Amino acid sequence: LRSQQELKARLLNLLNTVLSGVEELEARFKLRSELMRLQLLEVLAALRTACPDAADVLDACDRFDEEMHYDNEEMCERLESSIAMRQQ
Repeated sequence: LRSQQELKARLLNLLNTVLSGVEELEARFKLRSELMRLQLLEVLAALRTACPDAADVLDACDRFDEEMHYDNEEMCERLESSIAMRQQ
């Protein structure tokens, strides 16, 4: 590897690949929750600050955030649907 920056980007891409390989929404949600409990969001924020010109690192951080956002939206929709069904 050429640099620490490249290593960081590759590790983040590996993490994103592992997460995207999990088919079940609930399993991805639990895995991301555990990563957040381990302060991954703080690590991503620190990487953005430490590597503002590293497009590969920033792209990997953004991918994590975007996929988390989509999964959170889908989980909310499922919960809202479940609540609506129970109220009928």
